[in-house]
Formats: sequence, C-alpha cells, structure tokens
Amino acid sequence: MVPVDFRLIAATNQDLEEKIAAGAFRKDLFFRLSVLPIRIPPLRERPEDIVAIANYFLAKLNAEYRVLKSLSPRSIQLLKSLPWPGNVRELKNCIERTMILSDAESIEPEDLMMSEVPADSGNTESVTGSNEVEEFEKQLILKAHKKHQSTRKAANELGMSQSRFMRKLKKYRDCPS
Repeated sequence: MVPVDFRLIAATNQDLEEKIAAGAFRKDLFFRLSVLPIRIPPLRERPEDIVAIANYFLAKLNAEYRVLKSLSPRSIQLLKSLPWPGNVRELKNCIERTMILSDAESIEPEDLMMSEVPADSGNTESVTGSNEVEEFEKQLILKAHKKHQSTRKAANELGMSQSRFMRKLKKYRDCPS
C-alpha cells in the first residue's frame, strides 16, 4: 500500500446547508468537506475585479499566442457592466475567444466574443443581459457596408478580418430588425 497525502478542494455555487435541510446533500459529507470554507463572491458582486482579471487572462494569452492585444476603454466599460453569470470562467472564455477570433490589436466592444445563454434556459438574450451591444454592432456593420459597398473596405474600417465581417453581415441581414 502506498501512502497518499493530498488536499481536496471543492467548489459549488449551491447553498449546501439549504441542500442538507432539503435532504439533497449528505450532512456527513458536508462536514468532511467543510474544514476551511472560503466564500468567494461572484463577479457581479465585485465589478472592480473584472478589469484586473480580464487583463491577467489577456497577458497570459498574449504571451501564449505571441501577440500584443489590449482592451480599449470602451471594452473595459462593457466588461464591467455585464452580469457574468458564469463568473471568472465565463470571463476567461470571453477573453480567450476574442484573442483567437479577433484580428484587432485594441479590442473594442464589437470584437468581444460573448457566450450565448443555452437555448434550454428560457432566455434568448446573450449574457450581456440586453441586446444593446448586438444592436450597436449590427448598426455598425450595416452602416459600414452601405458606406463602402465593399466587404474588404468596410472590414478594414472596422478593424476586423473580411471573413469575420462577412459572417456578421450575413447574420445581421438574415435577422429581422
């Protein structure tokens, strides 16, 4: 037999004491796990941390992808205004998706790749809590295309790849206003 020494770290977004009272969680397991409980408030309760966390992920990904991207002041404002129901993991995924899919060096709100709320949640809006960002992006895309009548020129004006611009243009042309 090989002796093993380890520490178990468990996390949940559920109120385990409430679950115990409802008979949905074992009391003995709770006491085994609850040696040193640490409560970390969700991002929506600490918006002042969002920028530092986003910049941390951005710095790691800049090093990994050997690029130098940064968040514009408008992007920072948008990130701070979002509810982040998926907490830090959702913020990390947003930053990573944006790093992979955006060609821009200065990440603007329209470059941010937000996740979508799963279809079975009953909520059809994006996690921004409103459609304002998407509507802003739609107007920007359609206006640039009308102005230039060229996807290449319009994409260049908006600082995005032509293929990304074309995907978004198709999306916004196909969706009703």
